[in-house]
Amino acid sequence: MRYLDRLPAVPMLVALWSGVAAGAAASALPVPGICALAALSLALDGRARCWLFALACGLLLGVFEGERRQALQVAAARPVPVEVTGRLVGPWQPRGDGRGCWLEIESLRRGDRLWSGSGRLALTVYGAGDLPLAGSRVRALAHLRQPATFLNGRSPRRPQPRLVIKAAALLQELAPPALWEVAAAGGRQRFEALFDRYPGSPGVALARALLLGEAYALPLPWRQALTRLGLAHLMAVSGLHLGIVAGLAAAICLPLPRSLRSLLVVALCLAFGAVVGPRPSLMRALGMVLMACGARWLRRPAVSGNALAWVAVALIVDRPSLIEQVGFQLTVLATAGMVILAPVLASQGASALRRALAASVAAQVATWPVTLPTFGLIHPAAPLLNLIAVPWTAITLATSLLWSLIGGPGGTALLDVLAWPFALPSGIGPQPWQGLPVAIPAIWAVVLAAVACWVWRRPRRLLWLLPLLLQGGPGAAFDGPVSVTLLDVGQGDAVLLQDGPRAVLVDAPGWPDGDFGGRVLVPALARLGVHRLEAVVLSHPDLDHCGGLADLLAYLPVREVWVGEEWSGDPCADRLRSLAGGRWRLIAPGRPPPAVGRWRLAALVGGRGAAVDPAAAASGRQRNDRSLVMVALAEGRCLLLTGDIGRRAEARLLKGDDDLACDRLKVAHHGSRSSSGQPWLARTGPRWALVSAGVGNSYGHPSPATLERFRQRRIATLSTHRDGRITLFWRADGAVQVAVPFSPRGD
Repeated sequence: MRYLDRLPAVPMLVALWSGVAAGAAASALPVPGICALAALSLALDGRARCWLFALACGLLLGVFEGERRQALQVAAARPVPVEVTGRLVGPWQPRGDGRGCWLEIESLRRGDRLWSGSGRLALTVYGAGDLPLAGSRVRALAHLRQPATFLNGRSPRRPQPRLVIKAAALLQELAPPALWEVAAAGGRQRFEALFDRYPGSPGVALARALLLGEAYALPLPWRQALTRLGLAHLMAVSGLHLGIVAGLAAAICLPLPRSLRSLLVVALCLAFGAVVGPRPSLMRALGMVLMACGARWLRRPAVSGNALAWVAVALIVDRPSLIEQVGFQLTVLATAGMVILAPVLASQGASALRRALAASVAAQVATWPVTLPTFGLIHPAAPLLNLIAVPWTAITLATSLLWSLIGGPGGTALLDVLAWPFALPSGIGPQPWQGLPVAIPAIWAVVLAAVACWVWRRPRRLLWLLPLLLQGGPGAAFDGPVSVTLLDVGQGDAVLLQDGPRAVLVDAPGWPDGDFGGRVLVPALARLGVHRLEAVVLSHPDLDHCGGLADLLAYLPVREVWVGEEWSGDPCADRLRSLAGGRWRLIAPGRPPPAVGRWRLAALVGGRGAAVDPAAAASGRQRNDRSLVMVALAEGRCLLLTGDIGRRAEARLLKGDDDLACDRLKVAHHGSRSSSGQPWLARTGPRWALVSAGVGNSYGHPSPATLERFRQRRIATLSTHRDGRITLFWRADGAVQVAVPFSPRGD
């Protein structure tokens, strides 16, 4: 407690943060009551006054933030254009097929309704054309779009809408940016032009990620390996990067007087921040640097924990919505772990190595309440790996900065050598000592963090926990019900067949330029207790069925990859084949059906041997009709997995001798009008129809005509676009239990 007494600002940060969260979550809090609470706090003495006043201020900020969010939801309720005026914040960066940045809203008009001061929204502009610089005041005709949410865990708060502009010509500049913003944009453009001169160099791609925060420049396998090892934070521009800039600036300005040298170091740090842009981690680091320099000039002791708290308070007061941004949560918690928790974990007189290891452990443990519920990965080896990776990253960053400032002479050989260790983990498959899938609620993550710190202080205490760790080990028997789960993956398919710890995943979608597996699938599987997969099954190599399987092979141990066709020459299938190595099995009719636990899977004929229709192939129907069709059997019941087949493939299957009768049907092609015809439903005779489709998808899936056919036949229908994650459990006695625990979208 004596140590915590030196950190009076930390409880104020906790009180303010809690107040903002409570005020934004509450449907309505009376502002006069909050003001009365603030007045009451002034009558108290000591720290209680400060804490209660911070709580009241947080509640007030939270109420205004909640009202702002409600206004945005009202504005986004109708799919009509809005006229928005505001100021561009941050540099333009690639975002899907467009370019994106942030827009600080001044006014937003829809028809005759006007909203003012609606906060900061993500802005995406499509189409070619020059765009205004950051800091420009602009007017635009845009659409408010709700971002995709995947309901596979606790129901999230409805995210803020995004602004979408269909053409650059619809973005009009009203006022130019300030001179310092023009200079910052020019500096960034200089760096980007230099990096663009070496498009094939991994070292230059790494330098771009470290200096400008453009992690997307790195190859996807590198990013996945860093995430798996718990080293992704190295690519987030923060205190490490700012420290290197400050150190180089101090070395360059060493001949100057002390006061002038300090001013120049601060100025160069601010210039670096202006070039990179207002990222939460960088703003936190910049604020702490300014606090430290101010304490030094005032000849006051600098306490890192207090500096962190005051900077976080200032950022929250400026933008209350920051408390819901994962990046801000992580930078605050990780820094708190290093400057507040690490001294507690490091015993008095500990060696430098033990203090460094304590700081690494503290940073990871402190972030568990965010990382475990959100990303579903725990990194056992991360504290040790960081002891090596952080110094190497510092060397690489310093070299990259010097190389960039002097114009990149001598080629990129040195940068490529420094980048080689970052590429090395991408060639190592997922192992338990790397990322271990664990997804637990935040409160249990706090308990786990406390237990980890308790054991760290006295390692022998681990012996007390061994009975709990050994209970329910790999050899434990499982006699519960088997289950089939449709994960909520938007406009795609992901069907999980489980028998206790043994599981098979049929299809999984991906993003063209992202990591859908790491961001969505791994946490979703971890919440279901899946830490490894016996197999992943590819029905056909379209992105909405294949991309996520390739991502998963970078995170989870997978015994085998099963496919129904060779699909040679298809990029996604070829990538899956290369990642699987020799763990590849061709599933075909007539072959012995593979078994996983109590599940038995058998392939049907589907589209094998069908003549290729050029018109159908050009439109994508041929690929869909060649989908692998399977029957999954367990406990005397069956599930028919149909991929994306259409009426042509259904007709071919109906002419065959296969037994198609199944009481559960995974509806083909997301419930499209061209699938699930009346003859098909009459022959299969399902009692349950499970549809996987995205909310508000542009295809109109599931089709009303298809749903009407299900209704006419009294087939119970569940769809992920309405119900979120869907799970069916069943036993040998025929009892069925349906679970849709995250279903706020119901009609």
